[in-house]
Amino acid sequence: MALDAGAFVVLRYLSVELYLANFISINMGITLSFFLNTYFNFRKTDMIIKRAISFYSVGYLGLLISSGIILVGTNFLHIPDSPVKMYSIIIIAMFQFALNKFVTFGRRTSFLGKAGKTI
Repeated sequence: MALDAGAFVVLRYLSVELYLANFISINMGITLSFFLNTYFNFRKTDMIIKRAISFYSVGYLGLLISSGIILVGTNFLHIPDSPVKMYSIIIIAMFQFALNKFVTFGRRTSFLGKAGKTI
């Protein structure tokens, strides 16, 4: 989250176009987040290529949602881009964490927890 936000602010300060800055900053965040989640949070280093594809797919879904939030916030609600981006990061981070927890780093064959309870 912090890398995404910081990179976005710096890129916009350097006059990088809004959606390009969003794309670059989100990719930086996705990459760092994948490695941190893989090695420190979930500690699952098996099937690394499949997990990376899944993680980036979730990340790009977040990019689409983030771009939509920025579009509505800046063009229709006339809110400056940085605050809209910060709100979108919070919303997208929760969404992506949940998806990655259960899909990318969860059990791949079922959504059943211990003792057959549905998660």
